Amino acid sequence: MTLKEAFAQTYTRRKVAWPNRTFMKQLIAYEKTLQDQGWLDGETNTITLGEWDEWTMGNLEEREAQHRVSLSDRTITLRGKDSDQFAEYVRSMSQRDALH
Repeated sequence: MTLKEAFAQTYTRRKVAWPNRTFMKQLIAYEKTLQDQGWLDGETNTITLGEWDEWTMGNLEEREAQHRVSLSDRTITLRGKDSDQFAEYVRSMSQRDALH
């Protein structure tokens, strides 16, 4: 049974079963070890840590983009020195994204 199958079977029977990130990382490594030793079919993991993160936290890039939009909107409500510093922060975040 693959890690993905095992997790699906466990989760359908017990919805509160949700390993933390460190334990899932260990399970992913263990699945790869079993594949390498011939105990499991396949050459790649059935769950990646990136998929696990997205299932657990959602799409972080989308969340960051939504956060920046709300930050940009807040610039309008600020006045004076605070407004300038905040606008600079928003610009730096946008530039950082352009580099990635």
